[in-house]
Amino acid sequence: MTYISIRELAARIGIDKSNLLKWIKANREELRLATNKRMQTPDSGANRTIVFTEEEFERIVRLRDEQGFGSEGRDLAETGQFYIIQLVPEFDPNRIKLGFAMDVRQRLSQHRTSAPTAVCKASWPCKRLWEGTVIDYLTLGHCRLIANEVFECDDIDDVVQRGRSLFTIMPSPDTRIAMSEHFKRVDTGETALKEAENQNPDARSTD
Repeated sequence: MTYISIRELAARIGIDKSNLLKWIKANREELRLATNKRMQTPDSGANRTIVFTEEEFERIVRLRDEQGFGSEGRDLAETGQFYIIQLVPEFDPNRIKLGFAMDVRQRLSQHRTSAPTAVCKASWPCKRLWEGTVIDYLTLGHCRLIANEVFECDDIDDVVQRGRSLFTIMPSPDTRIAMSEHFKRVDTGETALKEAENQNPDARSTD
């Protein structure tokens, strides 16, 4: 089973770790999960940190969507890599995991806790915003969904080639659209939250 640290979970959702932990504790009954599972992860070094399963991660994202958070606060323009991971190449070479990660090597290490022989077949620089579109492009008509972002594909080499062709014509993920002089920023409330925490440091929580 793959576990996600509270640090990575916060990064995926796009909010501060302490704020996410407070939100989880406030909604723990509806989420039906505990925050007492701790283990060593690639981003915790020798320390044990709070972890969640992929299924619990999906539960958290779903509830936040229902509560109207959606991707608010998440930097969808942040850049990382889109990856194709072959989960069990010796038994089923066409079973793959697709997705976005800030660090593909770390993500592969996490998958190897449950799939020790997993290998990364390909990866490309990518914006988080592109993830869903790229997955659709690579899989529709060519793959069948097994679980969350895990697919059984007809031909893994064909999927890799489609990915290579797609990212060849995509712009650099570091490219930013020039802002008009009439551009206005909208305060999503994150600034007010940070100001409130600065005024009341004791309100912050840690893991």
